[in-house]
Amino acid sequence: MIYFTGSLLGGLSNDIFMMIVSRIIQGIGLAMFPVAFAIIREKFSNEKLAIGQGIFTAAFSAGAAIGLGLGATIVEYFSWHMTFLSIVPLLVILLIVVVRLVRIDSEKLVSRIPGSIDISGTLLLVCVVSTFLVGLTLLPNSISDPNSNQNSLILALFMTSIALLPIFILTQRKAQYAILDLDLMKDPILLPVNVLIMTIGITFFIIYQTLPILIQSPSRLGFGGGPISTASVQLPFMILSFVISVLSGFLISRIGNIKPTLTGSILSTFGFFLLLSTIHLR
Repeated sequence: MIYFTGSLLGGLSNDIFMMIVSRIIQGIGLAMFPVAFAIIREKFSNEKLAIGQGIFTAAFSAGAAIGLGLGATIVEYFSWHMTFLSIVPLLVILLIVVVRLVRIDSEKLVSRIPGSIDISGTLLLVCVVSTFLVGLTLLPNSISDPNSNQNSLILALFMTSIALLPIFILTQRKAQYAILDLDLMKDPILLPVNVLIMTIGITFFIIYQTLPILIQSPSRLGFGGGPISTASVQLPFMILSFVISVLSGFLISRIGNIKPTLTGSILSTFGFFLLLSTIHLR
């Protein structure tokens, strides 16, 4: 319902403020994904857990692949507003399916809740991340225009984020039911994996966001393409992500997670350097 509201507002947006609000609401609605992983963890045995998570991730990639083609076509021949409004009927259908078919044992659910929600930690984390991201978003304007009046605002946002970070860590150490287990973050097995995922995730999102700009920029700066050209470049990634997500679940269940992780990291690094060389030659 929350994601439906955000999508509807996005389709009706006429200014950047309304668009930001709609995207915030959509982001809140997308918080259902961790719940989905928790359901998979609950319903699948340890032997089949990797397969269930792989299939779920593949469904996400498949939807992204379909959405790229359809979204680019809608933008090309209709308008960007329709990219939001076109999914509203589908969201209505999904809402009806969830209401009619999804059943939750409330007593069982309540019995597994360890305690109260860490409200202060959650709000602090939101403030730390939000101030940093807003400052990072405004930073290019400051670089391109050193005399911009946003310099003080950007500095204040970064300083606020830095100042709130140790406060957040302190609250997590004292909270009875912290949203972030700091001891778990220092685990010798999980720490390298988290660093690897964060590094690849940062690189992936940087490339994913900048590729459309490169493709649609004028020929001297980019390739002079349109939305459909952008989707054509992004589509192979999503298709392979869909295929590998399915296969990885079965591979991990048979040979463990070390070899697939190393192989994926090496291939991703090679792909990043290949893309860099292509842009450099351009």
